[in-house]
Amino acid sequence: MARKARSSLLGSGVIVGLLALCAVYFTLVGTGGLGRDAEPKSSDHVGVIEQTDKKSADSQGNLESAMAQLRNRAKELAAQRNRPARGEPEETLGFPRETVTFAQDIFDEMWAVRGLVHTQEQREDAARRFLEAPRALELAYRTATDPDFARQVFDEQQAEARFYSIVVLEEAAKASVEQQELLKNAVAVVRRGLVSSDTFDAGRGEDFRGLLTAYTGLIALNDINSDTLETLGYDDGLSTEMKQIYYETVFSVLWKREGIEVAEARFKEIFVKS
Repeated sequence: MARKARSSLLGSGVIVGLLALCAVYFTLVGTGGLGRDAEPKSSDHVGVIEQTDKKSADSQGNLESAMAQLRNRAKELAAQRNRPARGEPEETLGFPRETVTFAQDIFDEMWAVRGLVHTQEQREDAARRFLEAPRALELAYRTATDPDFARQVFDEQQAEARFYSIVVLEEAAKASVEQQELLKNAVAVVRRGLVSSDTFDAGRGEDFRGLLTAYTGLIALNDINSDTLETLGYDDGLSTEMKQIYYETVFSVLWKREGIEVAEARFKEIFVKS
């Protein structure tokens, strides 16, 4: 069905293209540009090209203008999503108080842009700004991997703090191999906490999903295979909940980057035993 649909679309595209060419031709004939005995002039071609270029430039300009308006409107909406003023953190557990306070502000900013047209780029920008603060990367790592630490430092905001700390770790991992290894280690730490528990913690499971998605999406995509997943802690003896996270994460990353048909084939190569 997918191939037939693509064939139909291609056929429709060809027909539309031919009709467009015919329209241009008859327009030129009707205006005397290409009479039966007339030879096309180089100036005619130049004029058509210039008009086409102008229309393309106008279309591009209109698109850029529309996107700029959408972004401005998104910023206005984000600014309206105010939260009650928060006091100074009661506990920082050895981290600079200004860094923890800045983290609260950054996490609020990431929360405010949820669901908007520029959510991802705004969160990435916020993460980069946060990483300039003293010990920011260390704070993000501790928050993402240690729920007790997150609870003591961020109190009611601890779940969001863990979620947005993963955004910070992912952004940092784009900069160096050392920080990529830090992200990979965070995956391992959260995994150990989940598999060592008698009951599956759904909240920590979502933390693990976020970290695994960040790592496989940034680092391991071109080399995802059964051996790669074993280094990330996958094995057939895991609980159903844990295996489901691996399945969904790997498939979603492959689908996003390579399309559904390739994703299905690669998924079977990795997980389906012969």
